[in-house]
Amino acid sequence: MAKKGLLVVALAFFAASGVFAQQKNNIIIDAGPLLKGIIASNDAETFFGAGVEYLRGLGKSFGIGIRGDFMTGADQTYLAISVHGRQYLTTLLKEAFLDAGVGFNRLSWASGSIFSGLTFELKAGYTVAMGKTIRVEPTLGYILSKSGGSMPTPLGWQIGLGFGFSI
Repeated sequence: MAKKGLLVVALAFFAASGVFAQQKNNIIIDAGPLLKGIIASNDAETFFGAGVEYLRGLGKSFGIGIRGDFMTGADQTYLAISVHGRQYLTTLLKEAFLDAGVGFNRLSWASGSIFSGLTFELKAGYTVAMGKTIRVEPTLGYILSKSGGSMPTPLGWQIGLGFGFSI
């Protein structure tokens, strides 16, 4: 039921964004999960990760988006999807931004154990433009995840290195 509610909210955001959009749409591929996978892997296991994000501008300094992360290893699989808002700090630095999101994540192991629940993320980053359509976005985010218990579990600091292009 929570998944359907999140999907309805995401679709409503995207429907509204078509009316108010003044910026281009952006696709961002995040190499952060791939880098973490390369660092975490060893000879005994393979680990692959990818993140992709769609961002729609709603004015000169605000955008909304949807993000998906996928990571897999020899005995575990991680999948997350989130909806987020991004505020560009135009008064300080035109290219700096703050990003906040809420979503759902699931981590499962080959042994049958499963962790799933809500995830909350706050992230800061900087956009480096490389021409009119290509950009690079280094980010640093902090993620909390909630599953079953009353207190969210901190997943901690996460790096991101996005490669984006306007469509």
